[in-house]
Amino acid sequence: MADFKNTVLMINQAKAGIRIDRDPNFDDMKLIFDGVTSMSPYTLEPGKQVHVGSTYGADMGVCLTYAGDDRYMELGMGPDSGTDLKVFSVISDSEDDGSGPLAYRLQDQTAVSMTMTFTDKA
Repeated sequence: MADFKNTVLMINQAKAGIRIDRDPNFDDMKLIFDGVTSMSPYTLEPGKQVHVGSTYGADMGVCLTYAGDDRYMELGMGPDSGTDLKVFSVISDSEDDGSGPLAYRLQDQTAVSMTMTFTDKA
């Protein structure tokens, strides 16, 4: 794994591929997939995982497309829900209302990294 300032390990346990692209609002940011910096999207196939970082360092804006649904998320350092600690987390999510076909679980949150496991909503 490359030495990113911040990184999110994304694991796809859903039934189909998840397209990971940058949020257009983060227009000058580049995403880093397993150490490769790219302006192009990445498809995370079922059963696979990828380390995602960004050239912003402190946060990243991603667009996750799954089953024709676009979900925009800002990932970065914010307060942990139960403490005053600062941990890497989901700062904003366009589907906070529970819409969309994809669910996720956060684990192993530190100030500079976290793991996101994606599954189908059932």
